[in-house]
Amino acid sequence: MRAALRAFGVPLGEAYQLRDDLHDREGSHGATPETVNRLVEGARTALRTSPIDPTAIAALDQLASLVAMA
Repeated sequence: MRAALRAFGVPLGEAYQLRDDLHDREGSHGATPETVNRLVEGARTALRTSPIDPTAIAALDQLASLVAMA
């Protein structure tokens, strides 16, 4: 289960940081909203095959939705 949470958390954390950089206009490294959304989707994909309880997966998916950019 640790591996699944890490596979979710690492890309989601990176997406959050990039989103913050874009918001602060500090995204000089070429980050775009699409980059953020790709990372969020990667985090969600990690949950699809994980042994985590479905209720917890739903909560983590909601967290991922908060990080994604429209």
